Amino acid sequence: MSSVARWLTNFFAYREVLEEMDPPSIAAIYFKIEKIRRENLAAMGAEQDLHEFFNEEPALARFDHWLALAHWTTDEAVALSLGKDPSVVNEASLRYPNGLSPFVREYRRRTDQLKRAQTAEQVDKILPSLVFLRWAVNVAHWEMPFELQAAAKQVDLSQELDGKSKNTFYSVMVAMAICHYGLDPTKGGPFSSIGQAIADDMAEVGLKISGRGIDDVLKRAFPAVDDGRLHEPSKAWRERRKKIELP
Repeated sequence: MSSVARWLTNFFAYREVLEEMDPPSIAAIYFKIEKIRRENLAAMGAEQDLHEFFNEEPALARFDHWLALAHWTTDEAVALSLGKDPSVVNEASLRYPNGLSPFVREYRRRTDQLKRAQTAEQVDKILPSLVFLRWAVNVAHWEMPFELQAAAKQVDLSQELDGKSKNTFYSVMVAMAICHYGLDPTKGGPFSSIGQAIADDMAEVGLKISGRGIDDVLKRAFPAVDDGRLHEPSKAWRERRKKIELP
């Protein structure tokens, strides 16, 4: 029997088996075969990826350089999130017909997700690097190199606030510093002793942040909210404070 005849014999025999099965059973067979097909394609793609340019040493990101930059483009952010150097691995360099590549698919998936977040104004189109990392870790839940995950945890709160929220945050910080820590509203300083005093009080309730970090926030906050109307608390306010202070 020729190979063609054997194939036709098997085909008609299998068709008879399928005709006796109910639709759910046929669907189960189809999905099982499709799952195997997809797994085989993924394995082939992963094997091909091992020999692609984006897995060679020049494509590895130098995080010390990129983390020192104030902001990243969308393309740069996605490449770095995958541990790649954006000057080597980018949207232009990945424009080739390798539909099997797991890396290319993940790159395009992340690019699409980030662009949609930018359209929805969840993140800016020009991405402050550390703010992007917080979004990638806490919102998008991307797996990223250790260096980027560590950097994401060091973001100063004031860096990730939008304009309105940042103004509110700055106003609260300045008012607290004036009312409770002796900040001179006419001079806006000195900040060093105030920052450390606030840090010491925060430590008492389990919140650890450096006095220098608070100094830096106050230095940005005071000129941002000072419109010439800042002044010392009123005498009446001071009297009320004395009545509620704990012994």
